[in-house]
Amino acid sequence: MNDSRLHRGLRKLAGQGLGSSAFRHESADRIAAAVGADAYCFAETDPESVLATTYATGNLDRSGAALLHFNELGQRDFLKLRALAGGPVPAGALSAVTGGRLDRSARHRELLAPLGLGDEIRAVARTDGRVWGFLHLFRQDSRPAFDPDEVGVVAAAAPLLAAGIRDAALGSPAPAHDLPGPVLALLDDTDRVVESTPRADEVLAELRDPDERSAETPDVALMMAVLARAPATASAPVTARVRSRAGRWFSLHAGTTTADGGARRIALILEPVAAPLTPETWRVRFGLSAGETEVIEKMLAGRSTAQTAAELMISPWTVQDRFTSVFAKTGVHSRRELTGLLRP
Repeated sequence: MNDSRLHRGLRKLAGQGLGSSAFRHESADRIAAAVGADAYCFAETDPESVLATTYATGNLDRSGAALLHFNELGQRDFLKLRALAGGPVPAGALSAVTGGRLDRSARHRELLAPLGLGDEIRAVARTDGRVWGFLHLFRQDSRPAFDPDEVGVVAAAAPLLAAGIRDAALGSPAPAHDLPGPVLALLDDTDRVVESTPRADEVLAELRDPDERSAETPDVALMMAVLARAPATASAPVTARVRSRAGRWFSLHAGTTTADGGARRIALILEPVAAPLTPETWRVRFGLSAGETEVIEKMLAGRSTAQTAAELMISPWTVQDRFTSVFAKTGVHSRRELTGLLRP
């Protein structure tokens, strides 16, 4: 499959209205085929905290998830996801950054090699400066390393992957919550739930990956527990916003507890929250153009038509035309109604 065909297919796939898990599986299957990968892991992230929340995997043993979280959050290594997320290049191969010596990587020595895996491509799915996912592609250790052209294919696809995840997360209204408020779960040092308030088990079940529904503790909770225990973050709660399998949004907070005898547990607070209301949300949900989104942002910031026109360097008539189009797409009839829709 050549690059242009792959990218056309990914654009079409992103427009099919798939859920996040289905989109990540289908898109990762196509990219794995294009670059000759034997296995993959494709995580959705919370773009605010850049923490992975759910994982779609193919042909991959997931028993090392806790070790992967520890490596990412607590060990020095090559191609760390946060560094990749903040860097200029969206993808890289482990073989390239280690000079062909994969054993220099703790992640490879302790996790990938025992699974019979060799080289790894890591890519950040980023668009408009926001990170929506991380893609990991693996080859068996008996096969050659990924070459620069293959890494380039993945890098070029990264913005398309980000757009697909973003649209899946924001493109449909979230179902209403029926929880009256936050719930609490306490995790022991093996990350098992040992105490919880009523209905916490329901929320945890809803947050489990579609690929790992039998897991007792969701992967996002395992990762947050690792981060909460890390010396650099143990004094402050770890926070992420997560969209559940049912489409509801939760705010998660993890922190360490103290008790007599020095016992420390992870307190996980799971709170129902409304879907995020951001310019990205409006654009995706209502099919708004970039120009229409701009005039909405100016309106919500209190700008008049004249001020909006001056700041965007367009005519007042263009501002009015954009609002007319916005009204038609959102089903409202005035700027006041539009404000109420976007800021309920």
